[in-house]
Amino acid sequence: MGIFSKKAAKRSNALAYRKPKRLTVRGYAAATIDRLTASFKGSGLSADGDLVSGLPTLRSRARQLFNDVDFARRFISLCQQNIVGPNGIKLQARLINDQGQPDPADSAKLESAFLEWGYSCDVAGRMAWPELQRLVIATVARDGECLVRLHPQHPSNKHGLALQVLETDYLDENLNQDLRDGGRIAMGVEKDKLDMPVAYFLSTRTTPTSSGDVFTFNGRNYVRVPAAQILHIFKADRPQQSRGVTWMVSALRRLNMLSALEEASLVAQRVAAAKMGFFTSPTADEYTGTDTDGEGGAVIDDVEPGSFTQLPDGVGFTSFEPNAPDIYPAFQAGLLRGAAAGLGVGYASLSMDNTSANYSSLRQEALADQDHWRTLQRWFTDEFVRPVYEAWIVAAFANDALPFPPRKLEKYRDRQRVLWQPRGWSWVDPAKEAKGNTDAVTLGIISRREIAASQGRDLEEVFGQLAEEEALAASMGITITKEAAKPGGEGLQNGQAE
Repeated sequence: MGIFSKKAAKRSNALAYRKPKRLTVRGYAAATIDRLTASFKGSGLSADGDLVSGLPTLRSRARQLFNDVDFARRFISLCQQNIVGPNGIKLQARLINDQGQPDPADSAKLESAFLEWGYSCDVAGRMAWPELQRLVIATVARDGECLVRLHPQHPSNKHGLALQVLETDYLDENLNQDLRDGGRIAMGVEKDKLDMPVAYFLSTRTTPTSSGDVFTFNGRNYVRVPAAQILHIFKADRPQQSRGVTWMVSALRRLNMLSALEEASLVAQRVAAAKMGFFTSPTADEYTGTDTDGEGGAVIDDVEPGSFTQLPDGVGFTSFEPNAPDIYPAFQAGLLRGAAAGLGVGYASLSMDNTSANYSSLRQEALADQDHWRTLQRWFTDEFVRPVYEAWIVAAFANDALPFPPRKLEKYRDRQRVLWQPRGWSWVDPAKEAKGNTDAVTLGIISRREIAASQGRDLEEVFGQLAEEEALAASMGITITKEAAKPGGEGLQNGQAE
């Protein structure tokens, strides 16, 4: 064998015994289990599986924070102010007649009838429609969900519908069963095969009756209420979720720690502000608190500012001056920023602290907040306001409480013509906003209706008020000119003072 053949054989043997390269499989770094992530355990449970054990605790803790922590109460107040507002989400009808033309007369009648019902919509007779909306949104934000039971043919009003707001404590998280028809009861909510709610089991102390509407499970009694009579309002975070979670879920721990930190900081500062001293003696029994200074008086145990004195022989004085660094403001700001992010609101809105903000940052935060609130306004309208209206219009027609023939029922259920106007917001600089709106209307890129809606107003109502003002002014011999809307304009003529 030649020298080249020997070298080839050695190289062949070396390749034969060479270990194969280890394949490296790349994945998600967040899925790696190592010494830094060993305690980071995820959940493989379904949405209901995560909720069934923790829901009562989350709800009770959120209520406790709402009762005791100012910032938690502030968040609920922000939800009420910005989602519902002072006047509630209002009906805005834009009906058309049989010829396809706008029908302002029927629109006004419909709005007036719904407004009339709103004053007697509560089954207990305590709340009007806007206040009931605020109660529902506060309950949903704090508890994560709310039940509203529809009571048809209720004698509280002529329209034949009343609303009863219920806390979801009536739904038992431990009531879970598989049904023979393929459906299931998930935490008190009965669902069909496709997870469509069929009925709600409301816990009650009533004993079972022959009517069959009261059921007993594990020694507890429940009233089975059809889903058509219940509005279960909650924001779903995952598919097939049966119950809602408090909106403060990710901020609960921070807000609780903030409350504890505030108390500890207050105690530390009070101790630091207390300047105390102790009388000491060489032996513990030499001074008992009744010794004198040699002149018949007691040992000095209180001094006036700026005074000095001499203690008796054998008695010394040790001062106690604790110091506590004031770390609370920095920690408070950090905790509140994290809590605000979890709550979906701006830090300045939640904390009401604008010391480190400027015009640009406040403007950016306000715009982000408004987008967030508009999203929740749309959700609340679809989940609660519109279903209530649709139940009301059917009940009102059935009770002949509306001045319309039954054939117009579908006309008043048209979602393209029956709209809802939530509250809007005015900008911090009205002059600049008005100038921008004027330019946008002139360019044809926005309508007056959009401008009115952005401020929570109905354009028909605005035009109606303007027409009434002009008619009133004309009856009194006063002419209102367009210059009234311009800075520095004459405004009023015919001898009217500026």
